[in-house]
Amino acid sequence: MDFIWVVPFIILLLMYEKIWRIKICKNKIDKHIRNENGYVVKIEKLSERDEIFSVYYSVNGQEKHSNVKFNFLFKDIWENH
Repeated sequence: MDFIWVVPFIILLLMYEKIWRIKICKNKIDKHIRNENGYVVKIEKLSERDEIFSVYYSVNGQEKHSNVKFNFLFKDIWENH
């Protein structure tokens, strides 16, 4: 009988990992770029296991590229190229 509760929990956990976390990360990236008076051109997820994104954006007419890594608590670490 306890198995019945495990399946929905696993489904919710997978939905959180594959949908909700990615959405939160992309929103944080977009907010960070907008705070620099720029806009996001494209965001690509680089790793299925970790939250690492390749971000192409424009600030003051200059095209830029950065990689962003998020930790478990959604702290972002930007690596400029």
